Order: sequence, then structure tokens, then C-alpha cells
Amino acid sequence: MKTTLSLILAALAAAIPAWAEESAGEAYARAVTKENAERDPEGAMAIYRNILKQWRAEEEVAAKAQFRIGECLEKTGDLQGARTAYDAVLRDFPNQVAVVEKARERLDALGQQGVTQKTPAEILDAKLATTKIDIDFTDSTLYDVVDFIQEFAKINSVVDGAAAEVAEAKRSVALKDLTLENVVKLLASTANLETVNHNGILVWTTIERAQLLKARPPIDIAASAPQEDQKVMRAVQSIRISLNFTDTPFTEVCSFIREVTQLNVVMVQGCPDPALTFRVSEAELTDALDMIGFLTDMKFEIHEGVLVVSPLK
Repeated sequence: MKTTLSLILAALAAAIPAWAEESAGEAYARAVTKENAERDPEGAMAIYRNILKQWRAEEEVAAKAQFRIGECLEKTGDLQGARTAYDAVLRDFPNQVAVVEKARERLDALGQQGVTQKTPAEILDAKLATTKIDIDFTDSTLYDVVDFIQEFAKINSVVDGAAAEVAEAKRSVALKDLTLENVVKLLASTANLETVNHNGILVWTTIERAQLLKARPPIDIAASAPQEDQKVMRAVQSIRISLNFTDTPFTEVCSFIREVTQLNVVMVQGCPDPALTFRVSEAELTDALDMIGFLTDMKFEIHEGVLVVSPLK
């Protein structure tokens, strides 16, 4: 009898999936992998919903899972469902400020009827025009000020390496109750720099480089491109990615992107290996790649189902 009971218990234990005892954070990481790397939004939503069912009390993870459900619904084309999911973030997790802010941005982007979607550039323009900010820095670099603005306004912003000498110069600045747009204009003009809203990323660069950025062609393929190229193009347009690099060799950047997105990324022979400093949060992959290319004077192209990286010149 004992032997039979032991066999039954062993069989039951073997039937329990390996992930049954995972933590909320581990389940969330598994869902993100399924959503982005495996490009399976339906499968990811099943895991996110299970997180809400089992670990709702762990609000930080639960709020992110609820937000990700909205993103998955957007990817499947269910915009009204996405709005409902983002509304749930605001209703159920009001104390999770960062996630609530992102949910508000997506609701704004989807529009009141959930049909007209604003571009990342339009969302950034709206934030610059409406966000009020106080600045008070003494003997600080432009990098310090830009980092503060990025954290305060929850925007993606980057200083081009060509502007490093100016950005590293110490300065003191005190501005009160101005719109972010006016603050950015004042800071850029006093440093003899120009800012560009490039697909929702605020770029601080030299006047000459700003013209190059504005003329930079996006990653694209022909309508008649092979199916394997179209598949990669859909991936870079749908995946959202967060990056945080500081003086990171370009080869390591490409390896990281390859690992996170599960896309084939190949550098041409003899490709230089510059260091990259770049931080973005939840940016569209195509925009992140475009900005990485600009900062390193590289270009990303899609050939035979592969993201090929080569020098711009």
C-alpha cells in the first residue's frame, strides 16, 4: 500500500510543471520572453493573466503584467481590448506611478475612440508642450540636467557623442515653472546645440549633426521583399525594448540585441567597434536601432532574414 501511494505521489509530482513553483518575477520574465523573443502575444497574455490571478498582491509585478496585456492586445489588433487593459492599470494600481504613466501614454496614443494612434514623436511633442518643470543645478554638466529631465518627464533622451565636449562643461542653471519645451530650447541654445525629436527620442546634438539626423532614412524594405525579410521587418516594428549602455563596445550591444530579440544580427567584416552610451525605456525596436546607428555612424539593413550592420560611410 505504501509503495502504491509513493508511486502515485511521485507521478503527481512529475505531472506538476517546472514553473508551478516559480515566483511572480520569474513568471513575468517568462511571459516577456514569450511576448518578445518568441513573438507569441497570446501565450504571453495567458501567463500575465495567471500572474494577476496568483500574485495580485505583489502590485509592482502585477501592474506591469496588466500593462503588458494591453501591449499584447495592441499587437493582435484588439485596440479596444488594449484600452480596457490600460484603464485597468489606472483603476487597480494607482500607486504604481511609473506603470500608470505608461498606461496613460498608451491611452493617449490610442485616442479617445481607440482608433487613431499617435506616433511616438507626437506623444513627445505633447509632453514637451504641456509638462511644467523646475530646474536648479549648480556646477553640473548637461548630462546631469538631461538625466534629470529624462527621469522627471519619463521621456527618452540622449546626448550625441559629437556634443560630448560641450555637454561635459560645468554650468549652473535655475529655471522655475516653465514648460519642458522652453527649458530644452534654453539649454540647447546656451550650449550652441540643437535638439531633435527623432521618432519620440529627444536627441541633443550639434547643429551640423542635427541636419544629418533629420535626413537619415529609416530602416525599411521594399514591398516586394522576400517573406523572411518581411518577417524581420514586422518584428523590429512590433518589439518594444529597454536599453541601458554606458561606454559599451558596439559588438556587445549587437550581442545583447540578438539575445533579447532572438533576431539574427550580423556585423560585416571589418566593422568598427565604437563604445556606445545610450539609454531608452520601452522604445520601438526600429527607433532604437535607428538611434544606435546614428550615434555610432552605422546602419542596420535587412537582408535574407538577417539584420546586417555596416559602417554608414
